[in-house]
Amino acid sequence: MSTLLPSYPNNPSFITDQSLLSIARHLRLLGHSVTIDDTSHQYRLYLAKKHPNNVLLLHENALKSRKSASFLEKRLGMGSNLSKGEDVLAPQNFFIVKSNRKADQLLEVTKAFRLTFSQERVFSICRQCNGAIVPISDLEKVQDKVFDSVRNKFTKYFQCEKCDKIYWGCDDVNDEAQWHTHYKKAIQYAKRFSYHGENEHQRTTTTNEADEDGRRQIDASTAQITTTHNDASEEPKKDSLPVLPVLEL
Repeated sequence: MSTLLPSYPNNPSFITDQSLLSIARHLRLLGHSVTIDDTSHQYRLYLAKKHPNNVLLLHENALKSRKSASFLEKRLGMGSNLSKGEDVLAPQNFFIVKSNRKADQLLEVTKAFRLTFSQERVFSICRQCNGAIVPISDLEKVQDKVFDSVRNKFTKYFQCEKCDKIYWGCDDVNDEAQWHTHYKKAIQYAKRFSYHGENEHQRTTTTNEADEDGRRQIDASTAQITTTHNDASEEPKKDSLPVLPVLEL
């Protein structure tokens, strides 16, 4: 029997904690804002209520915890002893992830919110800090941050407004031949783990061992990405690989 889902916001901004970090980073890759907060369930509920487009993501394990189950059930309208006027989060402003497998978690969320792939939105939000990624007009800013071989191949660079991380690996989204390998893998994963309609989504829920091997290879390459810091005490570091951040499951 299918369960009727609430009418979720068309352009949601998500709030979650470190337990769903993989989902958060993937949603950012797709171009959706995700605030990661580890202070308390109470504060995340507060953030979710601040705007009608905000959605709290939590795993169902939180509802099984002795510490948080009773509190969350009341605040999510699930408790049997709700008092009149209880400060309850609306059903369209929270989503409970049920799967324990990370790939299936991504599919759960992208299906529930109909999050399709958009070339215009992908890599518009920093996967590390949730800041906006904007083009760099002054290429001198990247002079000491990438190798000469990179500057000889790529002419377009982007930077996170919040953490100053440099992004690159694609000059023309319509010319896949010049895409860097890791950028191409990131786009492939973004497309795979996005919403494709009911039938296609159902088919995609079974991920084979080859997919898992590919994911592990991407994780290994991502681990080598260098972040540029503002700390004046540190020497600017060059990126060890010509790559845009890719999916970490």
